[in-house]
Amino acid sequence: MSDTLGSSTVPKVATFSNNVYFVWLDISLGNNEVFYRRSITQGASFEDPRIYVILQLPLRSPH
Repeated sequence: MSDTLGSSTVPKVATFSNNVYFVWLDISLGNNEVFYRRSITQGASFEDPRIYVILQLPLRSPH
């Protein structure tokens, strides 16, 4: 779902009716961003990815 050069991880998919939703974590832009992509055509085509959340904090505790 992503064509960025950086690391894309933790992909998740959900469906509802004819819609398909993907989210994933990406660090390509230098931060931890959660990207979102949607299809309203049962997965035949997808909208361009959107940054949904920018996380400035580490995702895991160092402990």
